[in-house]
Amino acid sequence: MDVKVSVIIPVLNCWALTQSCLLALAGVASGLPAGAIEVLVVDNASTDATPQECATLGEALFPGRFSYLRQPVNRNFAPACNLGARAACSEYLFFLNNDTRVTPGWLAPLLKAFTGQGKLGACGPTLLYPEFSGFADRVQHVGICFEPQFYPVHIFEAFPASHPAVARSRRYQAVTAAALLTPRKLFMDIGLFDEDFINGGEDIELGIRLGRLGFASAHVPEAVVYHLCGQTQGRHAHEEHNGAMLKQKALPHIVPDMHLAAREQGYTLELSLFARPFLALPERRLGLLRRHVPDPRDEAALENFLLKEPLWFDGYAQLAALRAEKGNLQGAADALGLSFKLRPEIDTAGAIALLAAKGARAVNANDAQSMLQAAQNGINFDALHEKASGLRNFWDKVEEGEAPPGLSVRDLYAKWLDKEAGYRSKY
Repeated sequence: MDVKVSVIIPVLNCWALTQSCLLALAGVASGLPAGAIEVLVVDNASTDATPQECATLGEALFPGRFSYLRQPVNRNFAPACNLGARAACSEYLFFLNNDTRVTPGWLAPLLKAFTGQGKLGACGPTLLYPEFSGFADRVQHVGICFEPQFYPVHIFEAFPASHPAVARSRRYQAVTAAALLTPRKLFMDIGLFDEDFINGGEDIELGIRLGRLGFASAHVPEAVVYHLCGQTQGRHAHEEHNGAMLKQKALPHIVPDMHLAAREQGYTLELSLFARPFLALPERRLGLLRRHVPDPRDEAALENFLLKEPLWFDGYAQLAALRAEKGNLQGAADALGLSFKLRPEIDTAGAIALLAAKGARAVNANDAQSMLQAAQNGINFDALHEKASGLRNFWDKVEEGEAPPGLSVRDLYAKWLDKEAGYRSKY
């Protein structure tokens, strides 16, 4: 069978999602050359309708180019993907979550990326939330960066799909396996996904392993896939284990680069009360922006302005206040929920809690409540001081005065330490 791409979809229950995923693939496949893709569904012992329905639908949609690989037990994500890769017969593998919807034109840009210059080991599309906190077409993933303390982060998450940062093709140390294209031979040669990970982290480790061999991972903005995100039961149940595995297997080869991606887009980093970084506007850029902000009584103008500059945090507060005044408490909670995603600050968490008490619910209300609970139980400022001091000293040695004035990572932690006394007195 002469196919170009094998689409590998690991599943565990959630038949309705798998069905929609397959229908979307078939719908756009009509615009591809005949036989361009084959589809392999690897079923991790589903107990819903998947065993009864999947093979029939798949063969009807992709006649002669569909495989249903039923497993007697749940083997988890990486082993299921690896099984699909071994069974595939094409030049490229496209790992795809079943909670995704491809859009027209998704494949050609991804394949074209491998004809460009430089060694490319993997690439992924723009992954969008269909809706996030009441706002349509928000970024779920364009690439993985690493915070100054080496934690992975989805850079530009919750940005509008129309934002210039999203339209820019970049190379990253890793991209998510929720939608990842890689040459089959390369994937097999480097040892497939590491099966020590349990439903998370294996894609990051793969990217780091590719990087050690000189292969980059890239975001391809012209390809767009919608991602409902985290629909499989127990998806986040092994984060502590996966974090330990990533540290053990990849830490010496991880390069913190969140601050570099921020600078490329004209942003900087700030630290939350809990010393975690988030993207923010530099003071000079914020000052220029304030000269052009819309009338705080004009809801449509506020919404449009936030599409252009999603890091104007005062705008979310103004939008929430205006919506609440109009009696739209859920709309107010939506605005604050998006603000909290972009900048997880305790004051925003408190405002979300007040709206929740009135019946509104933010998309990340549980995270906001956890932050408030942590503050109520007593914040361990001694531990935060130790972390901030250590990172200030570490980055002082790493940067060696080469960072732009006011944008050094060393100064980021120094500023938090300057604010520490105020934090302690307030919380």
